[in-house]
Amino acid sequence: MRWSIKKIFNNLTKILLLLSVVLGVLAVIMFSFNASISKVDLLMHQKALIKEAYNFGREDIQLSNIRLKSIFNNLKFDITKMKDAAALDILGNYVYSYADEYAQDLEALSLQQMRYIEAADAYYDQSIENLEPRLKAYKMAQTGYENKLAELGEKHLVYESQKLVFVQYTAYLAFLISVLSALWFTRRLSFIYNDLKTLFSVDLESKGRMFLTEEAEMITKRMNRKPTATENPAFIDPVTEINNYKGLLHGFANRKGNNGPILAVCVFSLDNFKEIESKYKKDLANQILKKIAFMFSLYEQHTDVLGRIDYDQFVLVLNRNTKDTALKDCEQIRKNIEETKFKAPRGEIISLTVSGGFVIKSPNKQIDDTIVHAKEILNTALAKGGNKIAQLRDHAENGLRH
Repeated sequence: MRWSIKKIFNNLTKILLLLSVVLGVLAVIMFSFNASISKVDLLMHQKALIKEAYNFGREDIQLSNIRLKSIFNNLKFDITKMKDAAALDILGNYVYSYADEYAQDLEALSLQQMRYIEAADAYYDQSIENLEPRLKAYKMAQTGYENKLAELGEKHLVYESQKLVFVQYTAYLAFLISVLSALWFTRRLSFIYNDLKTLFSVDLESKGRMFLTEEAEMITKRMNRKPTATENPAFIDPVTEINNYKGLLHGFANRKGNNGPILAVCVFSLDNFKEIESKYKKDLANQILKKIAFMFSLYEQHTDVLGRIDYDQFVLVLNRNTKDTALKDCEQIRKNIEETKFKAPRGEIISLTVSGGFVIKSPNKQIDDTIVHAKEILNTALAKGGNKIAQLRDHAENGLRH
């Protein structure tokens, strides 16, 4: 079974999006828990306030009343803050639908708070009439208020335990997705890496190897394809399996169609290939030539003609709409070869550069004469240090200097 690199990366994108959604849900839940913690703090704060009010005593009744008014304001403000915190409880409001029930509980707490405030205010009145009944009513109101706070606290624990279960399952889901994705994609990405490693290697280890990705298989088939223009071996370069010089001329004479008005010819030469040939085995040099030919063929359109005309020289005849388009393709070929790192059997990295002579073919000029002209311009690129696509104006400037 072969895997599609496109599908693998599409699935990776979907999984990352899913994980982002799950982690986003967890982030929202944690924000919701902050609101829950705030509600607990407010319940505890109210309990502390009513205990503090009970301990004021009537020794200094005026001071007690001043402090009592402050506590009343704080109690009322706590109810307001609890309502605000409840509005931020996203999980409780939209997943478990606690909003209506909690609103009713807060309304009941507000009524109980009003009773407590009335009873406390009556007990701390400066009058000493009916003091014992007032104290009894104050204690009953305080007990009722504390019981209501305790009831809300117990409900809150039930709410939070339910939300905690939701958090646990969400976290388990995120962990499961992460583990399964890591296992699945690690293996598939290793397939891609191994196939790319084989495609970039220049030894003979890839011969007969079974590729595991569709794209690598397609590239290999293209690298190993036979010329479609002719089956005549006299026209085929045996190393690169593209046209030789005779095949180039034959292919140009028999090409069909016309993409654009511009017909350009570029003769390419591998700058430092002779050094590589002298340093490494011939099989390795041939593998490099074959891959270089493949890189050229990536830019070959159906009305173009590609051929190897000398040991380290290639010709590409380009049919384009504009000169700039043809020149841009030649520059891209030069850049791609410069950036490609070939690997030798012992692990050494081999770098190559290529020079080119670019010329526009005149309608009244033969293709072989145009190739000769392009070679002359190529010499200008080589004279300037290589790794350059020279044009006619570069050749003219070089001639004026000499």
